[in-house]
Amino acid sequence: MNIFELYHAMTLKKKLFLKEVPSAFIRTKTIFTHIPKAAGISITSAIYGHEVGHIPIKIYKKILGQDFDQYFKFTFVRNPLTRIISAFYFLKRGGLNKMDYLWGRRYVSRYNDVNDFIKNYLTRDSIWSYIHFFPQYYFLTDDENNILVDFIGKVETLKKDIQVIEAILNRKLFIERKNATKNKGKVSLKPSSIDKIYYIYHKDFEMFNYIPES
Repeated sequence: MNIFELYHAMTLKKKLFLKEVPSAFIRTKTIFTHIPKAAGISITSAIYGHEVGHIPIKIYKKILGQDFDQYFKFTFVRNPLTRIISAFYFLKRGGLNKMDYLWGRRYVSRYNDVNDFIKNYLTRDSIWSYIHFFPQYYFLTDDENNILVDFIGKVETLKKDIQVIEAILNRKLFIERKNATKNKGKVSLKPSSIDKIYYIYHKDFEMFNYIPES
């Protein structure tokens, strides 16, 4: 069990869970599952006024029980190729908090670029070492890989997909770009990097209908 799986297990305790669930979820009867590096901060800031944690949807289902079905559950996913690029440079430049900074300094800073990182660090095992590299399906499914959210939007079609959320909330949303990773110049993945990412994240590609091309 890694540190994030332990954290999520701890949230199953009622006292800790109540500290983690935004009151805005209860007020709006919605639950947003925040996948790292998939525009989550921008989306939650527009909807709820603040960020929400990276809590897998199955945690909410476990705690809420029968009330779970009363909520509109949604998320936004991202092409695994651009998500890896974003996560790498986000952590290489220090991330958002001390944990991001320390992990990035230890495991990311040694690599010259994202292709070097993919070639020499990224594996089916190592992606579980930090939450920014967890597969996206992990946040959205139960233990049998059944999707538990009602709507899955895509970062690539955010303007169109956010209209579904606006209809549910019955209000217009202004999505301001927040926490965007700034890269120096255009970043291109090598064919070998694309092949490896598809091998490692094939379930994300298939489950969310992405094509493994740069």
